[in-house]
Amino acid sequence: MDISLVELDGNDESTDNQTFRSFYGIYILPDGVVVVLLQKSGVKEHANRYVTSLMDTLFKPDELLTIETKNISTDERYSLLKEAVRNKFRVTQEELESMWIWLHTVMLTKRRRISAKRKKLNQ
Repeated sequence: MDISLVELDGNDESTDNQTFRSFYGIYILPDGVVVVLLQKSGVKEHANRYVTSLMDTLFKPDELLTIETKNISTDERYSLLKEAVRNKFRVTQEELESMWIWLHTVMLTKRRRISAKRKKLNQ
């Protein structure tokens, strides 16, 4: 069932609201802190900032570096980030897949920058 929603910015957008109700975006960090991903601020135009902000919360730099690049997409936090983006910005699965190509690259870039900073400090 499509429901026509009027965003606060005045844009009409037809969205299947049912697909967004079951995701709560809650993650419990190893130290017991509960993180609600959808409460973090972010706008679709700067989804990269939203993702990197969530990465700072969900991953410790050392954890991010220990995950091999080819295996990052198998980490549960990666999937959680992807679903958080879809729900936060109310995008369809097709829009998400298109956006995610860019956001996946953003994540890998963040990982590379952390690695480069570590190498620079160790020299």
